[in-house]
Amino acid sequence: MNPASPAYNVLLDFDNLVRRHRLAVVPFVDDEERSRVLQQLRGRTAGPTAVRRFIAQCVRPASDGPLATPVTGTELTLGATWRQALRAEMTDLNNWRAPQIVVPRKRSGDWPDAPEVEVRCEDSPDSLPQPKTLVRLDRYHEHPYAVSDLDPWACLEGLYKPEPGARIYPCVLPKPPCLEGVTAELLAETVAHARALGWVQNDSYYYIPPLDHDLNAVTKEEWRKGRAFPWVSHDGFQGPRIRDTNGIVWIWDRSERHWDVQLPNYIRVSHDGRRLP
Repeated sequence: MNPASPAYNVLLDFDNLVRRHRLAVVPFVDDEERSRVLQQLRGRTAGPTAVRRFIAQCVRPASDGPLATPVTGTELTLGATWRQALRAEMTDLNNWRAPQIVVPRKRSGDWPDAPEVEVRCEDSPDSLPQPKTLVRLDRYHEHPYAVSDLDPWACLEGLYKPEPGARIYPCVLPKPPCLEGVTAELLAETVAHARALGWVQNDSYYYIPPLDHDLNAVTKEEWRKGRAFPWVSHDGFQGPRIRDTNGIVWIWDRSERHWDVQLPNYIRVSHDGRRLP
């Protein structure tokens, strides 16, 4: 618990990650483990407040529930409380987005060098292992799925990266401000509020999906192909052509890296909703 140690910084970095991306932490330590941490913090003045605050949201009640174990191919020691937490979070095996497993750089060698890891539910020995997103803490935004799995407006970003020397504007649909921080599971329920506010707000333009589009019905394969929202087919055109709630088509300009919004007199819109000249 030395503030200069890699282990201490991991807790602070994880706290920062959760806050920055508005993630929900799955509690993964028990009271005994928390007590040991707090005991080591006694008498320290540098940084313990942040650790105490963060670890408070990581504590789960003692349980003898079923376990889930990542299949890593190595002798990775994971406590029973951690594996119980993982299994408890996997109540819906059809939910491929969550939970994500975040690993500190120092421990990354113990885990597969892959974007996902198979997880075996110990109480269902005959069921197939479930793939879960595996991401290194210091490379969260570089992961091909970690951000986009939770945000359909960003599902194209990793597929249409800028060419060397091109503008660095990401291939991200402008998201209505009222939907920032809303979880993927709740987006389908809350996007109606965005429709009520309209796609133009404070001189900015935002993508809102069609009323008949069910985000929860999009398969993992289609989502990760960048098709979380409905595409409009067009012969000879390979890039994204995405229909919005007004029937307007948004076309990604790969060279200029902005959206061409197909109004009678089309307008150009940036990834953050600004109208471009």
